[in-house]
Amino acid sequence: CTKYLNKHPRIKFNLLNNPDEFLSFDLSKYDLIFMDIDHEGSLEDKFHKKMVKEYNGVCFYDDIFFNEAMKNFWDNIKEPKLELNWHVAGFGMVSYGNKEIIGGISV
Repeated sequence: CTKYLNKHPRIKFNLLNNPDEFLSFDLSKYDLIFMDIDHEGSLEDKFHKKMVKEYNGVCFYDDIFFNEAMKNFWDNIKEPKLELNWHVAGFGMVSYGNKEIIGGISV
């Protein structure tokens, strides 16, 4: 996957061995973030709180209905969000900062 993504000049692929590395990221460099981590809800919540404070863009969260922890995480998000049920475990899009979701599109 990274072999193809890294060929595009506007796509930066970050696979983190230590998820806490995300806490030091300068989020102003990113328009879109795809989050697929441990599915326990606690890391997702930690990263979500960072994005609420610092991010102006869209984040896709994978497996939002995977288990009760992820359902609780998803249900507690107050920012504009959209459920995209592309697969059985769910997929969600959250808008941070001044990004607005209109008809499923962030503008």
